[in-house]
Amino acid sequence: MIKVNKEIKLFGLDLSIFWQELVFAFRQMLDWPVLSALKAQAPVALLDEKGQWLIYKTPSAKPVQADAKKAQKIKFQAVALPSDIVLEHAFSLPQLERPEALRAISLEARRISPFAPDQTLWVIAPSTIQAHSKTRIFLTSKTHVQDYLGKLKTDAKFAKPLDQIEVWIKDKTQAPAVLQGYGETRRHRYEKLQKLLLGGVLLLVGALVVAHLLTPTLQLRLRAIDAVQQYQVLSAKTTPLLQQRDDVLKKKEQVAFIEQINGNPAHILETFDLITKTLPDDAYLQSLQILPSETDKAIKVSMSGQANNAAELMQRLGEHPSLRDVKAPAAATKPPGASKETFVIEFLLLPASPQQTSAFK
Repeated sequence: MIKVNKEIKLFGLDLSIFWQELVFAFRQMLDWPVLSALKAQAPVALLDEKGQWLIYKTPSAKPVQADAKKAQKIKFQAVALPSDIVLEHAFSLPQLERPEALRAISLEARRISPFAPDQTLWVIAPSTIQAHSKTRIFLTSKTHVQDYLGKLKTDAKFAKPLDQIEVWIKDKTQAPAVLQGYGETRRHRYEKLQKLLLGGVLLLVGALVVAHLLTPTLQLRLRAIDAVQQYQVLSAKTTPLLQQRDDVLKKKEQVAFIEQINGNPAHILETFDLITKTLPDDAYLQSLQILPSETDKAIKVSMSGQANNAAELMQRLGEHPSLRDVKAPAAATKPPGASKETFVIEFLLLPASPQQTSAFK
């Protein structure tokens, strides 16, 4: 038979043992006063075989002796079976996983039990399921337990119904063992509910802490989003105003140019006179624009029309002393079948003296 090695090792160290030790250490930490509330375990009032009341905050905690009046106020109560109706058995287990170990212990309990199978009750002593060490179990019968509980009911030891009373077996060296099938399910439901409530409270507190930490960031983000939205609204409102302002500036320039023309109409007359004398007889204009220059007091002239030779016309204009920056924004074209070239010419007209104008005639 092939033996399967289930050990998890790293650099020769058994990680499964390390994990078990880590879980054990964490469980021990939960017994600290600061962290004990996280276990959400309810206290139990235990009536031992001597008739004394002991209060356990947790089954593994050290009990505190109390009187009957104080014990009756505890929500959950238990009874410790006397040693004369409990059998103890110790044996060794090989290296097994916990589910396999529990099955082995169950088989061993049924094997050694002197009671009928339907009457046998057994429980494992706490913290004794370990490989190569003694595992201890306690055995008793349902009849012995019912008889003992009936005796306690006759003696009026408990104010609660017997089906709500837990049955424990005290161990001299370890924490008490809880016998399954009695009132412990009621306590387990209560503890589960308490854990859920505690988890809900912790989640709520965590959510509040996260919300508190994120609130400044969210406020800044909301302010940024609101600022962008307000900017967009303001931009939408001011766009028509900006357009109107541009229109006003353009009209203002036009008014200033008109005022300049009205103040010195000689420039307009000089422009018409210069163009009339410069254009050859075979050329004519289709459009003429006279605008103020953006850089100086010169007049910007743009004209388009047709001529037999547009290049010669540009040369004549470029030789005039009162003209500057003579250029053609587009090349002259001659449509198919046409006898003349179509041109567009722009230039700046400088204020010129009558002598310069007459010299070019």
